[in-house]
Amino acid sequence: TLTDNDEAPTISAISSSASESQATLNLPIRLSQISGKTITGTVSTSNGSVTSSSATAGSDYTALVNKTFTITKGLSETVVAIPLQNDTIDEVDESFNLTINSASNATIATATAAATILDNDAPGILTIGDATADESKGILTFTVSLNTISGLAVTGKASTVNGSATSNADFNALTSIPFTISAGSSSTVISVIIHEDLSDEYDEQFFVNLNNLVNTQE
Repeated sequence: TLTDNDEAPTISAISSSASESQATLNLPIRLSQISGKTITGTVSTSNGSVTSSSATAGSDYTALVNKTFTITKGLSETVVAIPLQNDTIDEVDESFNLTINSASNATIATATAAATILDNDAPGILTIGDATADESKGILTFTVSLNTISGLAVTGKASTVNGSATSNADFNALTSIPFTISAGSSSTVISVIIHEDLSDEYDEQFFVNLNNLVNTQE
């Protein structure tokens, strides 16, 4: 009889990533060396990440609770398949954790690894609508809209440009005034002070331009 005197290999969860458009994220469970014994154990997922925004079980991925894994003798690793859930929201990449709860015939070295879901959605398209008001109203309000809700704050700056209406005489000019559409919202407003006069005249126009846009496309 030969008595084995070799130490059991260590086992680690290895961080991995996948596009949210993929059906699953495959996260490796790896041995420090090939073993002559079959390795079994369980893993579980959890929300949260110390390095990025947290993914949420149920809306971003399907949680695993004490899921069994096996590394067949003679092999050095296996993968745990975690189902992903795709969405249409432009957002930052999000992460969650996978933790090795237990392992037989191996010593746990790195119990927890990060699973990162890479966003695959294009930014929303930004538009500004025309606005009309009687000069006696004192305010002309423009609505800035996204064609879809974003998971990111959309920012930019607004400036007025003279047309047949002129700044100071007909309205107060805006010069690189910041605006924000908050994450989860689809619109905001830009207000311009307009001036009433006593002249009988044609309707007049001016324009509002948007620039320095972030997290959107025109």
